[in-house]
Amino acid sequence: MAKASLPELLGMEKIPWLYLYLGGAGLAFVIYFATRQVWALPLAVLPILYRLWLARYRQRGLMQSIWQFLMDLRIRLTLRGTLLLALQDVCAQNPSRIAQALSKYLAAGYAENGMALLARLDTDVPGLPFLGDLVTRTAAAQEGTLDMDQALRQVMESLQQEMKTASREQLQKIPSRLILMAFPALLMPALF
Repeated sequence: MAKASLPELLGMEKIPWLYLYLGGAGLAFVIYFATRQVWALPLAVLPILYRLWLARYRQRGLMQSIWQFLMDLRIRLTLRGTLLLALQDVCAQNPSRIAQALSKYLAAGYAENGMALLARLDTDVPGLPFLGDLVTRTAAAQEGTLDMDQALRQVMESLQQEMKTASREQLQKIPSRLILMAFPALLMPALF
């Protein structure tokens, strides 16, 4: 399996960004030349702002799908007993991107244990949040220093804490974003 980057995993590479940038710039200049209003020029930046918003939105969705994947894995592990069988069940039932990536290995006839499968996915998909932590804690569980359920629970707790922290950070940025959006609207009429 070829190495996948995080933007590919988020689906950001499928969007024709160059055309969106050119279209946004073209639209801004057409509106500017048609109306002679300076406020139309910042419209050229809208595709860039959309890309940033979309990346954050999909990253948040990826974190939630990883949490759901871990929850499914934790449940299946108690039912199936081994990590590889639990991963096979989760990949068959869970539509998340991490399950799809694991399904590619399993469809190719992967025959090693579940720990090696997770380690291989961690090396092939760099930047996937909390997968390295999952591999480390799963290895500790296989060595006997940690219970497998406890390892999954710890990874899920740290992932949930990261999602809460990201939400709090976004809430703290709202006032400054509102000021940045309102400032040009208030300043432009005074200048022109």
